Parts: sequence; C-alpha cells; structure tokens
Amino acid sequence: MAFLNETRLKVYPRLFLIALWGVMLVNVAFHRGWVGRFGGIIGVDFMCLYGSGLIYRADISQLYNIEAHAVLQQALVSPTPLNGTVNIFPYPPYSAMAFTLFSLLPLADAYAVYVIFLFLFAMIAVVLIHRYILPAEVTKNLTILQLSIVIFSSLPFLLCIFFGQNSNLTLLLMTLIVIACLKEKWLYAGFFAGLLLYKPHFALGFVILWLAWKRWDALASFSALALAWIAGVVLQHGWAPFQAYLSALPQFMDFPYVPGLKLGVTPYAFFLTLIPPAYTQIVKLGYTVAMIGLCLYLAWAAYTAKPLSAVHRTSVLALASIAPFLISPNILIYDLVLWVVPLALWARLNPSRKLLWLVTFTYLGALILPALTRLMPLHLLAIIPLTLAAFFLRELPGWRTLSPGQVSEAA
Repeated sequence: MAFLNETRLKVYPRLFLIALWGVMLVNVAFHRGWVGRFGGIIGVDFMCLYGSGLIYRADISQLYNIEAHAVLQQALVSPTPLNGTVNIFPYPPYSAMAFTLFSLLPLADAYAVYVIFLFLFAMIAVVLIHRYILPAEVTKNLTILQLSIVIFSSLPFLLCIFFGQNSNLTLLLMTLIVIACLKEKWLYAGFFAGLLLYKPHFALGFVILWLAWKRWDALASFSALALAWIAGVVLQHGWAPFQAYLSALPQFMDFPYVPGLKLGVTPYAFFLTLIPPAYTQIVKLGYTVAMIGLCLYLAWAAYTAKPLSAVHRTSVLALASIAPFLISPNILIYDLVLWVVPLALWARLNPSRKLLWLVTFTYLGALILPALTRLMPLHLLAIIPLTLAAFFLRELPGWRTLSPGQVSEAA
C-alpha cells in the first residue's frame, strides 16, 4: 500500500487541524495579558500594523523609528511586558495609511475584526483556487472542504492568525492576479497587483511578465493604483515618509540576525546565518547578483512564452509567483501559505505523484523545521522554497514544446 494513500491524505490533515488548533485555542484561552499560556505575544505583528496607523495619524515622521514603535507597542499592551519584543514597520508609508481605520478601534477589538477578515480572505482564496485554478482531474478527488482543511491545518496559516500577519490577504490577491491572467482579464490583473503593493516584492514577478508580454493594459491599471497609493500619502505629508522608508530599507537586510526562532524562508536569510558575519557583504553582493539574474531569467521565460495561449503560460505564472521567495531578503514562515498558488498551477499543468510528494514535503517541513532551528540557529525553512524552486525550474519550463492537449483545461 502506498504511503500517500487516499485515507492518509484525508485523515492526517484533519488530525493536524484538531491538534494544532487545540493547542492554539488553549494558548489563547488561558492567556496572561497578551502572552499566550504556552508563550508568544498574541497578535504581536498586528500590534505593529495597528501602531503604524496610530503613528501615521499622530506623527508620521516616527513611522520607521524602532524606538517609537517599542514605546508605543509596550504602552498598547501594558501591563503585559514585551521584554524587548518589538517589530519595526517594514512596509511602504501608504500601508500605514490603510491601517488608520483599524487604529480607530481599541486594540483588542481591532485584532478580533482583523482575524475575522483573515479567515474570510483565506476562505475566498480556497474557493477561487478550487474553482478556477485546479484542474477537474484534481478537484474530483479534492473537495473544497478538504483543501480548506489542508490549508487551515498548516502551521504557516495558524501562525498568521496568532501573530496577526497579512499573509491571507496576500494569498487572496495573488490568487486573483493569477486567475485574471489565465482569463486574460488584464485590467483586473493589474488592479489586484496594485492592491498587493503593501508587499511590492510579491507584485514584481507579475510586472516583469507584463513588461515581457507588452500587456500595457495590466501595467496601466497597476500604475494607476500605485500612483493613487503614493498620492494619498504625498498630498498629506509630502515625500518625507518615502524618503524615510528608503533610508530604512538597509536595516531590513539585517532582519535574519534578529534573536529568537529563525523563521525566515528566503535563501538570503539562510546563507546570511550560515556564513560567518565577516563575510556578510559577500552574501549581500551575491544576493544582489542572484536577484538581478533571476529577474532576467523570468523576463526571458515570459518572452519565450509570449506567443502561446494563456493556458500555456501556466508555467511562467508559476515562476512569477515563486519569484518573491528567491529574490526577497526577508519573508517569514507565514507567507509559506502562498505556495498554494504555484502548487495549484503545477497541478493545472501536470497533476503527478511527484507534485503530491512536494505538497507533503512543504506541509510537514513547515511544521518540523521551526523546531530544528532551536538546535541550529539557521533559517532552515529556506530549504522548502529552495527545494520547490529547484523542482519548478526543472519541471515547468516546457512551455515552449507543450501542445494544448498536454495542459489541463481548468478554466
């Protein structure tokens, strides 16, 4: 009997769902202030986002001042001691502008509303992936309920909820971008990518595709929304917030050195903690060269696929969706939930047994590797994107020779 048989694939995710969420609920239910029963600051990432909204309203010049964030975040959860746990705001200024709405509510109420939205975003993404990306060959055996269980029982999803990250919104927007590209609804694709600009690196791969394909309609809607975001800040505060953001970018490059569990998932984070600090500049230079090379490779791949239909471009869309994990310096475990999109695109192209093993590897790796970082102070989670990217680059660049019959028509 095969190890990955139908029974195990259905039952094991359900067991993980019960176990992980059981621990999560006990941790939250028996909290001590803002500290969970088993440790961890509840909503610690959301506190940073919430605080950014407050700072945007009160004194935007302090938006990238880590001392200001430390004082504010401690005041928000007092008398719970944060003991040095503080997050600096890593997003462009217009993201803080969006969070001014949440900052109008008390922190606890805002976090509760935010979590509801996170679940809603994830559920919508699951339905869209199941209906518009996965092929019929897969969905006849994988129901929406089962897909939901697999995603909701994953550690990245659980941590996204517990810490209050925005990965589920990113998942929904990336799903919408991919579907719009597959349907050749380019204005919509650009619009959704514009909404994704709170994390610009996740939109970069798609922008490269549209440049190679000369999809000026997608680029127009993307640019219009980008200008709207920027104008919203500039009209209120001038260019100073963006200058402060650009000045803060270099310190984001050192995030992998932050004490605590090593939850980074990028090759940059892995090699930065693997190589002795004396060679940090070499790692950063190598990262810069690799980033440029990967962007050029993606542009070449997109240009090669340009004459083919939208369905044939599945491979290139998959490459665009995994590109952020290879070219970004700092992505954490929460965003591993985004791999649902490229894996679904692979299923659309070639629903094989190998893909099933890669899904299992991703699911279990995200659960096991964080514990191993206690033994080795390395960002071991980067093994997951590196392994998956290697298989993608090996298996998927066959768009030049594919015939229509070789691609699953999921649309």
